[in-house]
Amino acid sequence: MLLLGSLSPERVGAQQREGADSLAPPRAPITGLPGSAPVSPLGDVPPPPPPPGSGYGVPGVPGYVPTVPQQTGFQLDADTSTRLRVLDSDLQQLARSGNSAAGGVITMASGGLSIALAFLATDDSFLRNYLVLYGSASVLTGITELAIRPNASGPSIAFTHMPMGNADEAQARLLFGEDALQRIARRARVARLITASIDVAVGLAVIPMFLGPNDFSVRDPFDYFVLLGSGISVVTGLINLINRSPAEKYWAAYQELDQRLVAPRTTVSLGIGPLRGGMAFTLNGTL
Repeated sequence: MLLLGSLSPERVGAQQREGADSLAPPRAPITGLPGSAPVSPLGDVPPPPPPPGSGYGVPGVPGYVPTVPQQTGFQLDADTSTRLRVLDSDLQQLARSGNSAAGGVITMASGGLSIALAFLATDDSFLRNYLVLYGSASVLTGITELAIRPNASGPSIAFTHMPMGNADEAQARLLFGEDALQRIARRARVARLITASIDVAVGLAVIPMFLGPNDFSVRDPFDYFVLLGSGISVVTGLINLINRSPAEKYWAAYQELDQRLVAPRTTVSLGIGPLRGGMAFTLNGTL
């Protein structure tokens, strides 16, 4: 049996429209209806992270990113660190003690003024010789301050700004600091000995120069003042000859510290532990 059928124009048009609609782009999700949830066209894909903001450093805040610990740099050993710390402190203390150049200029100026007064303001031979003697001593002391006494400001600044990024740089800084402190101490010792010797020599030279023409006898009160000034000069010079300068003391203390750090160290530890029926004592020691 042969079955024949036909489609009406309305059904043919509907089938053609359905085939055409299947080729159209997907429609956007409907979100305006009450009670309906938005549907993502990509399915269950998580949303992108928020942009970087203030929450990157706060745990629990969206956008938080934990900080990564940085690698530590070069680490100094305890002995080298102690030496560098002491050198830095000593050089800074010496740099704060003052500028020797300014003191030397003032001392030289006062000595030159004393010599000028000796020839311009008096006709007394003793007073002229006295002023010339003290003026010459002041000029020599000022020259010593300028030429020999060290100024620790420059080495202290240079030492402070030296890098310590690795072992070689740390060792170079240590050697520079030791050499600078030793050099300052040596020059301070030479300057101390010269100025102290000048004070003693001037104080002793006044006595025969003043008392010689008077048969070494004191005749008026002014003579006592002259002898008192000369005695003070001698005593001051002797004290400076005996006592070391601050730079010398710092260097001597640093040498003692270096010897203690180099010397072998002995450690002793006592331990107590329980035993069956008693106690056990242990004594450990290292050299």
